[in-house]
Amino acid sequence: MPCSLKANATFGAIVLRLKGACEFRELFDLIDKFLLLDGFAAGVALVADCRDGSMHLSAENIRQLADRAKGTDAAWGASKWAVLVSTDVMFGQVRMFQTLTHDHRVQTQVFRTAEEADEWLGLGIGTDRLLALTPA
Repeated sequence: MPCSLKANATFGAIVLRLKGACEFRELFDLIDKFLLLDGFAAGVALVADCRDGSMHLSAENIRQLADRAKGTDAAWGASKWAVLVSTDVMFGQVRMFQTLTHDHRVQTQVFRTAEEADEWLGLGIGTDRLLALTPA
């Protein structure tokens, strides 16, 4: 799997790093892994750094991911998922996911830079700094 998943309990965040191509099944299974991660707690934020990766997803795949996320929504509680992307395709894919999950307790936003995510996340630390302090 071309990704790493680590909790940073100090700042109340989980960091997902995507490097290389990631297929639908990997992302689908990853949603459940968040809940099993040491350091997971309701209200914890997710920072998904996908700027060095790609996702090969159809519209139906994105709908399936949104449905899967709905099943874990109660466990996350009121939380924020910030997704950092570098391509227009990935931006559009995350926006579609965001639209399909608009009624979830977890709020998802997509950003092109870490600085854009800082104020929205409100973690008390810059997103780039959080990424630097959370080992891959």
